[in-house]
Amino acid sequence: MGSRPPATITWLLGGTIKLPDAQEQISADGNKTTSRLSLTLTTDDLGKDITCRAENPHVQASMLEDSIRTEINCKK
Repeated sequence: MGSRPPATITWLLGGTIKLPDAQEQISADGNKTTSRLSLTLTTDDLGKDITCRAENPHVQASMLEDSIRTEINCKK
């Protein structure tokens, strides 16, 4: 699956907080966008979902997203 123009990628924490500083790479033909996010979580983030959302504003109903629930193991 691809998107021209390239998809807009948004990362969310808990469904509402936008996460900045993702590294994005677009293929030479503009058909594939890869986004990588590195972040440090705290115990406050336990059980929250991290969501990657891709959409193309030029294509109606094009939004796709996937989420993963955070699990944090820490020592006191």
